[in-house]
Amino acid sequence: MTAIMATFQITHHRPDGFDVDRRLEGLYGPECGYLDIDAILRLMDQGHRFWTVAQGRSVWLMSAVSQRLRRFVKTEADGFVPNNLLALPVF
Repeated sequence: MTAIMATFQITHHRPDGFDVDRRLEGLYGPECGYLDIDAILRLMDQGHRFWTVAQGRSVWLMSAVSQRLRRFVKTEADGFVPNNLLALPVF
């Protein structure tokens, strides 16, 4: 039997200071509240899904690995230039 995993909308971001790698500290959604990026990555690993609205369209969040082998969260490629998560209001 497959467990039903939760799906959460993300509406805001919290930047990790003004560092050059522009890593996010965390994300906020009305159903999940504030979660730091590591917590979101753990939930994704467990099968939970996250989405946001960018440029008027729904896009899924996914995990990726940087050139420095550090995991991070990003949206699926959507062909738009702005960073979808950084374009969200600050929480």
